[in-house]
Amino acid sequence: MARILTACLLAISLLGCGLFRGRAPQDFFVLFFVPGTTRLSPEAQQIVRQAADDARTERAKIVIAIPPDTPGGVRLVEGRRTAVENILSAAGTDAKLYSTVPLATAGTAPQGAIDRAEVRLVR
Repeated sequence: MARILTACLLAISLLGCGLFRGRAPQDFFVLFFVPGTTRLSPEAQQIVRQAADDARTERAKIVIAIPPDTPGGVRLVEGRRTAVENILSAAGTDAKLYSTVPLATAGTAPQGAIDRAEVRLVR
């Protein structure tokens, strides 16, 4: 009985130690907008908040990559950039550390990639 109790306590202790182990910070985050809009899904909003946390921890610059507007299509780039920057700012990052780059050149993005964006942390 004492061995079983000791084994159980050891197993619980090892599981508890795993909670204190930190995760390695990321430097590349992929997110998607609701198709054809400037809105981010709740999952994408969480990804941006995680990027903000890692940027603050690592004191990194934040590069927001968004595909260019399609010729003759709805203009979304500015609204999407603003949506990402608003979440980053709300999470406490410094707006002076933001920069925006095109994710691809106009007309070269694969089908469905026009709703994709990336947040990159540059140390």
